[in-house]
Amino acid sequence: MQSSDTVIIFDSDWNPKMDLQAQDRAHRIGQRNEVWVLRFITKTPIEEGILSWAAYKNDLDNKIIDAGMFNNSATDQERREKLEDLIKVKNDE
Repeated sequence: MQSSDTVIIFDSDWNPKMDLQAQDRAHRIGQRNEVWVLRFITKTPIEEGILSWAAYKNDLDNKIIDAGMFNNSATDQERREKLEDLIKVKNDE
């Protein structure tokens, strides 16, 4: 059986889901112990832009999923109110 306990990301992707998938893959191959994730970053405008964009996309995804209230007990009205609250918070900043 193979296992992995370290993930090294030396070239961050514009799509943050790709980096998360690489991290998750270490657990899927049978690792039961703690997994270390090392991300090498250079201080360049390009890499800073990639990481900034990735953080923005992750935040947006989380807000959409949170606002969607994807469960069987939330009503359409509750989902609408949650989405309006999220938009209001963003506009107030």
